[in-house]
Amino acid sequence: MAQGSKVTPFSIHKGWRELIQQAAGSIELPLEPQQAHTGDIDDIRDTKKMLAQACEASGDPLFLAKIAQGVQPLTFGCYSLSLWLAPNLATLLKNASDYCAYLSMPLRLHYHQTDTGDAELWLLSSQPFDEETRVSHLGITLYLAVLLKFIHQATSEPVTDIEVQMGQVACSETVLQQFAAYCQCSITLNHPVRKIRIRAEHLQTPLKHGDSELYLGVLSLLRSQVEQISEQNIVMQVYRVLDSKPSLADLSEKQVASELFVSSRTLNRRLAALGMSYRSLLEKYRFEKALLLMRDPDITMTDIAFRLGFSDLSAFSRAFKRWSGVSPSQSRKQQ
Repeated sequence: MAQGSKVTPFSIHKGWRELIQQAAGSIELPLEPQQAHTGDIDDIRDTKKMLAQACEASGDPLFLAKIAQGVQPLTFGCYSLSLWLAPNLATLLKNASDYCAYLSMPLRLHYHQTDTGDAELWLLSSQPFDEETRVSHLGITLYLAVLLKFIHQATSEPVTDIEVQMGQVACSETVLQQFAAYCQCSITLNHPVRKIRIRAEHLQTPLKHGDSELYLGVLSLLRSQVEQISEQNIVMQVYRVLDSKPSLADLSEKQVASELFVSSRTLNRRLAALGMSYRSLLEKYRFEKALLLMRDPDITMTDIAFRLGFSDLSAFSRAFKRWSGVSPSQSRKQQ
């Protein structure tokens, strides 16, 4: 991000606001005046409000997909440019995941490759399970549509069999099919985590504008800026501590805070600024880690429960069903 731009708990890249304004302007939608912002970041609360207002005023169930049509190589500065200049589709997806902190959203991406070599880009929200709102779903769907647009814009050959997996959606089957057609993908529902899945044969597809010299220069700049952002991102810091432990069984909130050189009170105060607590963040981490561990057929459910700090398998099963709506064994079978 530009020098002088200060990242706060409520920051978001200005590219999101500009995409919404561009789409609203194209159909002459009146939007309420927003606060002036400087640099490359905005207040996420202002952008969420603008997005909800624009979607409601448009009356178009496909408006989110149409907003995404305006994305360009420089929409998100060196982040989007690194995707545009990457050598192939696999690198585009990995960069989208590795440097997603640059967008400064409460959403994260996780790149995963399956046993069959297919690529998955998971869309993960740091928001507590019971606090996802309609506005949150609008933002997630827009993020999804923007990623799909980047993939289709950048690849030199059409990728016609992209699958999007989602949970439950509050729209009709007709609207869902129209959205899928607009974003050039298929959509399946009732999955525990949102993801984009691309078959292995497409991953080495060269990108139209791949340029190794420019790409390496942009990537170097992006890395340095994401490192600065990560130092201020308390969620990423807590995740790093949790990831370093073989088991969460005896790990307390106080110990996590100590490893971050803050008190438990300070840790929770910083998380509260993001609308979460240590307990809600730990639940999100456990859910995401469980999904990853269940990919390995050699790891038993009992071992997963132990690694995640549950007293027994039944406690883990109850928690997982509360998080996802299905049992761990059902989820593993789906995956």
